[in-house]
Amino acid sequence: MWPYKWLTVRGTASVQVSAQPFAEYLTMTRRYLGDAGGEQFLTALRQTFQGGARIAIWPTEVRILDFQGRFPSAWSAKAHG
Repeated sequence: MWPYKWLTVRGTASVQVSAQPFAEYLTMTRRYLGDAGGEQFLTALRQTFQGGARIAIWPTEVRILDFQGRFPSAWSAKAHG
């Protein structure tokens, strides 16, 4: 199961644009696709990549929605500080 199906985050965001894939792609692809699958994905990505963006969020509110257990219900927590 892929993570974060029912996660929303609110806060301040920043965007960093790059002409090359970000280093995190290697870690991400190996985690979800395995070593061989990750390398295949990265090879294809390098051949077709035309630029991308990294979005970083400083969260002030995180909400996890539970659509399987109860419909609809939500648990939320606001960041303090």
